[in-house]
Amino acid sequence: MGSASASPIALVVALVTSGSARADPCHSAQPEAGAPARVGLGPAGFGSIPEACPATEASLQGSGSLLVAMDDFYGWVDTGLAPRARLRLSERAWFSAWLPGLEYRYCANATIEASSTGLSAASVGVHHGFLLGRSMGVAPFVRVLVPLESGYLNATRYGFDHGVSAVAELGSSVEAVGGVSFPALLTRNGHTLHTSYSPMLDAEAVLKPFQALSLLVGAGLRLRSGDDSGFDGFDPRAGLRLYPFGGMRIELGAAFPLGGRDRTDVVGGLNLGWILERP
Repeated sequence: MGSASASPIALVVALVTSGSARADPCHSAQPEAGAPARVGLGPAGFGSIPEACPATEASLQGSGSLLVAMDDFYGWVDTGLAPRARLRLSERAWFSAWLPGLEYRYCANATIEASSTGLSAASVGVHHGFLLGRSMGVAPFVRVLVPLESGYLNATRYGFDHGVSAVAELGSSVEAVGGVSFPALLTRNGHTLHTSYSPMLDAEAVLKPFQALSLLVGAGLRLRSGDDSGFDGFDPRAGLRLYPFGGMRIELGAAFPLGGRDRTDVVGGLNLGWILERP
């Protein structure tokens, strides 16, 4: 009697458990899930929302930004290339690192021109994911900026960032990603300390028409407080993500800051990566 009555209960428990596993938003037919567009609006990933799902991967992150102000006879170009990595520590926890890379800057102000090539900043972070219901997950994170950049001749920049990444499965081929981030940057120049606190909100939709292709569209909202407080910008963004074979990833992304203190015309990103392990 006991074993006969226990069998249906065991069956129900097994079905619920397996259903919950299939509904985990970090389990995807594609090589990865929970990844917003990899477009950097700050040093070493600061100012962008990190991934909401664990993985072990290595990648090269290319970035570029452009400002052209014809009326003011002013403009600049900023490009960089840096290694990135994630290391999965457990079922829900992972470590992230943005390693120092090369950075090139060019600035023109009327008839005065200047350029520099140097080492970019680095950052390290810790992330832990949690399931909310059957199709949504969040991942609080903490990141620290490592002041290795050589672009400041007489100054040093430090930073701390914390926030929450999020992912929600809206259907078999649609995913919502984004989150909130609260990066703080401190630049010390002799006895002078400049502070900048830039809360950010990001929301994107990831469309997955094919297993090897994702399309991203969304927007970010950036504020700023501290020594230069104000509305920083509203950033429509889009991306294209390809998975040619195995865990290889090729991603192109762009953001277009509008209506704020940030006068940048366009920010672009190129990510070439290989996903080694995922849920």
